[in-house]
Amino acid sequence: MRDYSRICRLVFTGVAFGSMISLVQAATKKEKTHDPGQDHEDVAGPPQWVVPPGDLPPATRYETFDSKSVGGRVCYAIYLPPGYDAKKEERYPVLFFCHGSGGNAVKIAKYAEEIDPAVRGGNAPEMLVVFVNGLAFSQYMDAPDGTQPVESSIIKNLVPHIDRT
Repeated sequence: MRDYSRICRLVFTGVAFGSMISLVQAATKKEKTHDPGQDHEDVAGPPQWVVPPGDLPPATRYETFDSKSVGGRVCYAIYLPPGYDAKKEERYPVLFFCHGSGGNAVKIAKYAEEIDPAVRGGNAPEMLVVFVNGLAFSQYMDAPDGTQPVESSIIKNLVPHIDRT
């Protein structure tokens, strides 16, 4: 039987952090606008392991890494706390933020706009936040036919990549 505990922690961490962001928004009375029609991408065609970088919030970078599981490059976005470039040798906690159904790493990176003020204001610890590419409708599992190794790419390739960099 496969052990899904690691991937469940990744998924639930993203869900829990999303709830924390909602609390921060409520506390600051910041209203969030949402257009559900913009959250879903067309799923026809090959998996989109690399999506265009788009407009990312400040302190957020678009990166790619080589995924042996995928057999090519995979994108992610990463939020870096204030002063990160001057303290690169320092170890930071890492939150792997998993997007919802229909999303991708670039779309979910908009939450860095909520994370950054919380970190700067001392309401959240300095941390790295990795917005993963879990494909649009993978449910963060490897596809049975092997065409979409999402779980393997995250656990076997992305997590060690972030830990090394």
